[in-house]
Amino acid sequence: MGFANIQSLVLVRHGEGEHNVKGIWSQTAPLTEVGVEQVFQTGKDLLEQGLSSEKVSVVYVSPMPRTRQTAQALIDSGVIREEQLVFDERLAEIDAGSLEGEKFRPWGDADLWDLPFAEEVGGETLAQVRDRIGSFLSELSKQEFEHHVFVISHGSPLRELLGLLGHERIKLNTAEAKIIPKPPKH
Repeated sequence: MGFANIQSLVLVRHGEGEHNVKGIWSQTAPLTEVGVEQVFQTGKDLLEQGLSSEKVSVVYVSPMPRTRQTAQALIDSGVIREEQLVFDERLAEIDAGSLEGEKFRPWGDADLWDLPFAEEVGGETLAQVRDRIGSFLSELSKQEFEHHVFVISHGSPLRELLGLLGHERIKLNTAEAKIIPKPPKH
C-alpha cells in the first residue's frame, strides 16, 4: 500500500546556509543565523497548519550539517521529534566534485544546478541525483505510514523528487516547506 495511508508528504528545504550567502558549492556549509530563524518560522507555520510531532510517522533527512540543523530547529519548534529522524545519504546535496568551495557560475544555457561537465570534475549530474532520489522514492512508496512523512533535503534533490512525483520541478526557497497531500504510488 505505501502511500495509500499517508496523510501527506512534507518536503522541507534547509534554511539559508553559509554557501547560499557566499554563492559557493558546498556540501558541508552550516546554516546562518538567518537560516535558523527561517526554519523556526517554517516550524511555526507548520504548527499553525496542524502539523505536529504526534501526527508525523517519520522524518527522512540528508546527513549534511545544514539539514541536520534544520531538523534540530524543527524539533525545537515541536514539529518533529528526534526519534522520528532517519538519515539517508540519497537525500544529500548534489556533489560538485572539485568545484566544492568554488563560486557558482552559469554554464552557458545549462541550468546553474546542473553540472554539464560533472564527470570531468568528479561531480554528479542531475540525472544521477534523479536516479538516487528515484531509488529513495521507490523504497518510500513500499512502506506503510499512518501519518505525515517529512523529507528534509536540499534544492536539487527536492526539485528532482517533485518532478518524479509529477509536480513542477521547482527549486524550493531556503526553509520552504511544500506539503503534497496523498502522493501517488511511485
